[in-house]
Amino acid sequence: MIEALQTRFTQIKSLYENYEHFVNPGLFVFGFTFDSVFMDRIDNTFFIAQHFIYISLVTIILFFYTLTEKTEFQIQPKLKKVWRFSDDALHFLLGSLLSVFFWLYVTSSVFTTSFLFLLILFLILVANELNYFKKYGLIFKFILFQIALISFFTCLVPVAIGSVGPFIYYFSIIISFLASFLILYLFFKKHVPLNVLKKQILPVVIGAHLFFVFIYIMKWAPAVPLSVKYTGVYHKIEKQDGDYILKYHRSWWKFWQNGAQDFVAGPNDKLIVFTSVFAPRNFKDHVYLVFEAIPEGQTEWQLQDKIKLELMGGRSMGFRGYAEKSNYFEGPWRTRILTSDEREMGRIYFDITKQETALKKEDLKTDIF
Repeated sequence: MIEALQTRFTQIKSLYENYEHFVNPGLFVFGFTFDSVFMDRIDNTFFIAQHFIYISLVTIILFFYTLTEKTEFQIQPKLKKVWRFSDDALHFLLGSLLSVFFWLYVTSSVFTTSFLFLLILFLILVANELNYFKKYGLIFKFILFQIALISFFTCLVPVAIGSVGPFIYYFSIIISFLASFLILYLFFKKHVPLNVLKKQILPVVIGAHLFFVFIYIMKWAPAVPLSVKYTGVYHKIEKQDGDYILKYHRSWWKFWQNGAQDFVAGPNDKLIVFTSVFAPRNFKDHVYLVFEAIPEGQTEWQLQDKIKLELMGGRSMGFRGYAEKSNYFEGPWRTRILTSDEREMGRIYFDITKQETALKKEDLKTDIF
């Protein structure tokens, strides 16, 4: 029995060594998908604690990894068998962290904003796995760590404070930078060579934080922890027993539309844009519904209206609100949903046409939220 177990262990060890070059990227992908499947609300206490532990473990592993690579520090002999799996653990933890922030960024912004960030992240991940960049392994590990660290604070500080805005965002960046600076100070105290700190680690720390400041100034930063759950265009709205009853007219085959995105307006019809925005518990802020259109003879979107909605967090399916417009014209329209600091987190396109006869009640369909 013991001999059989030893044989099996030897086979597993041999298999691991033969395919070890696939383990790190495999664990990164596994970590990347693991938390995306089991991801909970961002304001969930377990969720916050879990990712705080992940960040702490990544910090510890990366700290000792740097010491073993750049100083004479040695892992104790009795811990070497465990330490040999540190690189695998680092890839799994970073994959888990970045998967969560990936999905938060996707749900908290329009696609173009997410695509820009994810493209940069993807290129970094690919470079980290290419043999050509192996000699820069420490740099790329710190890039991934800085992305995870900054994302952690920019996502969760607004949850703790209960609103978003320039002060809160920059405060999050400052906390992240101070945490990174503390790690640099500990490296200095542990005699990590100054040229390593100045030429490899410090530029990554400064560059990553400046990048997140830049995308915020350009209004490309995702609106986490807020996200749009739903947006639709409707003809009528009323509230019954806590539910919103929404009426719309739409051809049966246009099932992909939200409400009436081909909005056919009868006499005196109001245009209603309804939206549901997720916000954490105890969150109080406001959002804007910005109406834009392309007038006849024009080619650019022009502002038509900007309506403010007060936002209260806590509801799992999102805070519900709507804006009405009576003054509109035919043509292409869109409504963008912006945070109080005017970061875009969603939009809906629709076309308006007018007719002289009113819509029949029996032709209207119903959505309930």
